[in-house]
Amino acid sequence: MPALHGPLDWDDLKHMLAIHRHGTLARAGAVLRMAPTTVGRRLAALEQRAKVKLFERSPEGWIATTEGSTWSNELSAWRRRYSLPSWS
Repeated sequence: MPALHGPLDWDDLKHMLAIHRHGTLARAGAVLRMAPTTVGRRLAALEQRAKVKLFERSPEGWIATTEGSTWSNELSAWRRRYSLPSWS
């Protein structure tokens, strides 16, 4: 994962994982119990700090870029390794 330009916010990572798992801001928001617009803003903030595009929008929903898939896989591995909550 690239270096972040600013503090890491675990909540932003939680939102990113929910989008990756559920494919749309609406479904990710429903699982996280928050508005889809909030999920989208959190993703935008993370992408801006990381200076990397994690998802591309498509008619079917949000598709992870290569970087987005890498981040999701690494975060999921960390979550399992350290017995962190699944978040979504």
